[in-house]
Amino acid sequence: MSHQFKPGDLALTTRDGLVLPAMSQVELVGRIPEGTEVVAKSGEGFIAQAGLWEVTANGGRFAYHEAYLMPLRGDFAPRQAKSFEVPA
Repeated sequence: MSHQFKPGDLALTTRDGLVLPAMSQVELVGRIPEGTEVVAKSGEGFIAQAGLWEVTANGGRFAYHEAYLMPLRGDFAPRQAKSFEVPA
């Protein structure tokens, strides 16, 4: 499933991560290309085996595969039904 994500978009995580549970709301920061070395503040790191998105949530930064993100776009409020005048 390919979404047209862009930085600043909001999304929900669809799988539990190391810190964030599934259905956590995140904001996309930027794309991390495959093969990029990602290093955490702790100094631990990894090489991205696939394209990832850097996201923020709860004051932290995390990396998620696009397949595990569900976009939150558009107006989720139900639309009001139009009222019509009924002839008497």
